[in-house]
Amino acid sequence: MKKMLFPLLLTAVSFTSCVSGSNDRYSFNDDDSVMNAAMARARTEWPEFCRQLKEHPDSADYSVCLRFPNDFQVEHMWVSRLRWEDTILYGTVEQARDIQQGFTSGDEVRVEADYVTDWLIIANGKAKGGYKLREILRRLNEEKRAEWEKDMDYTFE
Repeated sequence: MKKMLFPLLLTAVSFTSCVSGSNDRYSFNDDDSVMNAAMARARTEWPEFCRQLKEHPDSADYSVCLRFPNDFQVEHMWVSRLRWEDTILYGTVEQARDIQQGFTSGDEVRVEADYVTDWLIIANGKAKGGYKLREILRRLNEEKRAEWEKDMDYTFE
């Protein structure tokens, strides 16, 4: 079943983000200038992500992080198994969280540019994008960062 994200007028006091392929959750405030800059960069480079996905769909693993707003906060969830239907991009929610009613892991959603907060292209052990992920990694304590990097099957370009 395809679900569509609809704009909601709300005041978000915090964001919750997950790491692609991980059950870990990280929170940040909506006035976090560094995280907001990372999301702005992802949106600015979104057309390049789409171009690469259209031209080379089988050459890499592609995923996108979308914001899912509710009445209390905004949650960011990763969507993978991306595919085009004409000019519309669809994907599958990787890990839905309990705060986001109406979406569960495995749901197919329509990817709309206004909801993109990050994206990731992984090919041959190298990752492009992942600007929020990079910032989350930078903020982790040394032990947690080492654990996370050990489990990664890619490095950032």
